[in-house]
Amino acid sequence: MSRADWTGANNPRVGYLHVGRNAGPGHAVDELQTHFDNAMLALGYDGGPGAGQNTNITYRYADWDKTTLVNYADELLSNNDVVVAADSLSLEALMLARDAQSGRPTPVVKAICGALAEPWHSGKAHGLTNHAKHDIRHRLRLLLRIDPNINNIAILHDPNDQSSLWQMLEARKIISNLGHNPYPYPVSLQLDPPAGAATAAVQAALGGAGANPPCDGMIVMADPLASRLRFEIIAAVNNFCKPVIYPHLDFVQAGGLISYGPDRYALMDQAADYVDDFLVGSGDKPDRDPVRKYLALNLISCPNINVPNPIVQQADYVYTPQNPPPPPLRLKQDERTQQAVAPESGWLLT
Repeated sequence: MSRADWTGANNPRVGYLHVGRNAGPGHAVDELQTHFDNAMLALGYDGGPGAGQNTNITYRYADWDKTTLVNYADELLSNNDVVVAADSLSLEALMLARDAQSGRPTPVVKAICGALAEPWHSGKAHGLTNHAKHDIRHRLRLLLRIDPNINNIAILHDPNDQSSLWQMLEARKIISNLGHNPYPYPVSLQLDPPAGAATAAVQAALGGAGANPPCDGMIVMADPLASRLRFEIIAAVNNFCKPVIYPHLDFVQAGGLISYGPDRYALMDQAADYVDDFLVGSGDKPDRDPVRKYLALNLISCPNINVPNPIVQQADYVYTPQNPPPPPLRLKQDERTQQAVAPESGWLLT
């Protein structure tokens, strides 16, 4: 199809799947969708509404329900020319639904998820990676530069997420190769965990549990559940004031010590490029790393942790009492308790 053919029924059809919820304007998930819309518009794809609409974009949010996620994946693959997976759990659901398709499978674009050479979707989805092996290795080396005496390192991950499991296995291997002891801890065994699950996981990791000793530091895997529960995770971590490294800037803006990871909004620009390649190009772009990655520090929450000056000088963002993080976009109500909880960060995927 060429752009000259985009009229009425011939408009390209693009699906977009997210495991969480869109709480509306002012929340991070909506900001990511808006950025994707703008990136598509810059390439000539007007999702409307309005007289200039030449593309039909269907957005689906599963509200953290596995059955809904699977149903939406099947619907989007059946009714669109290309589908964007906005997170790793959505990617997994789309891969399972795609395997069941007959005829020519619908192309899938990884927006802010996926890892290079993951065997469970190798050759089936194309797009971005935000937690490749070298990123995990770089995060661990940063952690060890902050405290060279760290011996036992906890790995916080989501056992329901194949991508998070892949990261955990890579992190465990790298930690062992560096001469340290890895201890994986699941955030929760449930996709929609009860209140306090993340706190319990952090307390077990940094305080010790069963035969496992208290860990000296921790690395948090890049997955939707950790992002969703970041305020709870960070509050529990800061009670111990041990060095912990996170995958994205939004964790540091929420009070975490250090993060290294991609600019999520820039990833939406790249995802739109992949959609365009499937619609009017060859559709064979290889996976690639993000174009921008940020090192961020928050020196407010645990001032007793001494971050070496060379790391401070290398950081793209450094938050101090004199230069605090930006204010959150808006408060959010917790559906379980109906009590106001920690505010959403404008950089966060929830």
